[in-house]
Amino acid sequence: MKAWKEAEHQRAEEVARRKVEEEAKRKAEEEAKQKAEVKAQRRVEVEAKVCAEEVVWAQSSVLGPVQARSL
Repeated sequence: MKAWKEAEHQRAEEVARRKVEEEAKRKAEEEAKQKAEVKAQRRVEVEAKVCAEEVVWAQSSVLGPVQARSL
């Protein structure tokens, strides 16, 4: 009977350990996903800024700097 209780206790500990590991893995994956989303958003913002600067540059080369800035 004692061996059975010990085996049951070990199984319960293993189940608890697996739950903790799975939760830690899930949290790590979620953090990695959030970091990737932030990085992608920053990249989009930088690309948008570069495009806007290119538009201003193109307009100023065609219209002149004063007219391009007033658009």
